[in-house]
Order: sequence, then C-alpha cells, then structure tokens
Amino acid sequence: METYKTSVLVVGGGPSGLAAAVSCSRLGIKTTLIERFGIVGGNLTLGHVAPIMGDVSHGTIVDEVINLLNLKWDVAHDIEKTKIALSNWLANEKVDLFLQTVAIGTIMEGNTIKGVIANNPSW
Repeated sequence: METYKTSVLVVGGGPSGLAAAVSCSRLGIKTTLIERFGIVGGNLTLGHVAPIMGDVSHGTIVDEVINLLNLKWDVAHDIEKTKIALSNWLANEKVDLFLQTVAIGTIMEGNTIKGVIANNPSW
C-alpha cells in the first residue's frame, strides 16, 4: 500500500470540489483533489449542464471560472475546452490531482478523519 501525505484532501472534482481545492491551495495549504472519473468538472463537463455553477452572486469563484472559460453569464460553454481549462487551472494553482481515483474508506481516530483509503487503476 502506497501512502501519500497532504494537508487538505478534496474528494470530488465537481464545481464545489474545484472551488474548495483552489481556495485551499491559494492559502498556501498543500492540497490534493481526487476525482473518480477521468476528468474534473462534474456537471460542468461530464453532466453537460449550463449555466455554469448556477445563479450566484457576483464576486465569487464563479466569476473566475466564467472568465477562465471566456464566457458571459448564462451562456452555454464548450465542454471539451472546459475540461482542458479546468485541469490547467488546477495545475496552475498547484493542486495535486489524481484522476480515476475512488475514495473507498476512511481512516478514523476517534471521531476524526485522519486519512482516506483510495483506489486508482494504476496503483
């Protein structure tokens, strides 16, 4: 069994997971994101859902994603370009990313999660 250490582990690379991972990394925290599918984005990519991240107030990370994808609010986005842009965004923000990685259990110490047991086809 291989061990990987990180300060923050985000399980799931959908819109909320992306926002959480980037926000933590920007705070200088070693951040890792695991995603069970072969691409991040959740409903933004695999789900083919528009508008992006729903209707939220301006001044949030949603604005950043819309700018990243060079879009206007409530405009359908190019799914394939979005896959690339989001993956590059995570890399630029220094988030460690493991695709096709499934969280299958937790390592507990009392009521505290101390680790996650994950599986990846290449491990």
